[in-house]
Amino acid sequence: MRRLLPVVALLAGCVAPPPPDADPTPAPFDPSAEVDIGNYERLMEMALYTHLGDDRGFGPEHDLARDNIVAEFEAIGLQPELHAFAWGSNTYANIVATQVGTTDPDEAIVVGAHFDSVDNPGADDNATGTALVLEMARVLSHVETARTIHFVAFDREEQGKIGSRAYVQDRGDDVLFALTADMVGQDHGQGGHDLFSTADSRPLVDDFASAIEAHGEGLVGYPQTGDQYTFSDHDSFERVGIPAFVIIEATYSANPHYHQPTDALDQREDYIEYDYVEGLLKACAEFLVAEAG
Repeated sequence: MRRLLPVVALLAGCVAPPPPDADPTPAPFDPSAEVDIGNYERLMEMALYTHLGDDRGFGPEHDLARDNIVAEFEAIGLQPELHAFAWGSNTYANIVATQVGTTDPDEAIVVGAHFDSVDNPGADDNATGTALVLEMARVLSHVETARTIHFVAFDREEQGKIGSRAYVQDRGDDVLFALTADMVGQDHGQGGHDLFSTADSRPLVDDFASAIEAHGEGLVGYPQTGDQYTFSDHDSFERVGIPAFVIIEATYSANPHYHQPTDALDQREDYIEYDYVEGLLKACAEFLVAEAG
């Protein structure tokens, strides 16, 4: 007769599985991992009219690009609006897409770039900055932020920062600071980006330079401080006391196609250096998530 083991002995070798976790802790949001350089390249190639013969200055591609920017914001769930302003006898518009903060909605960060050009395709100046704004909007739309973020594509920068000045005049009351991007697509041997501002904005610049060092995959941020750096949209904010800076490829004037009809993707396959841009996008994403809470 076979002996039967006691039930206790049988159960001793069995381990009950742990109960299922009904409310697993979500993985922390990783801004760098959300950056999609492929999407950025798509924007450059297909949305912003960056090829030879295109004209985002006063040509037909200006309005076509504006409409595409609106559509890109809508595709990620934002509701863009056209902020109209007068210049001369005409009316133009900035494109503003707002992500409202959850706990501090009256404190706002501006992420901006001008989408107009000098009567040319403006692939580097400034489709690269415009695509950065759109990609940051896509990345940050995946997470709630305490503060409000205004993603802005400014118009008529090339005529004297007309659009950003109108924006600050009409909507600057809630802005804590502005990050702007203007030509960020080419590495001219410096391995990084210049960060231009006045001394009043230098603490903000230093924080961003630290973000580049930590997350920029080898890139460097070069703070350039002085009252003479008024050439881009950051100046519209700084002149009314709002901290701001502009990110621009170091020694940007080394691009021989700067402000020329040949500032186009068709120049060569690597006219825009996407590996270089990717590090900047990751640094921007990490910086903005931290600042927006």
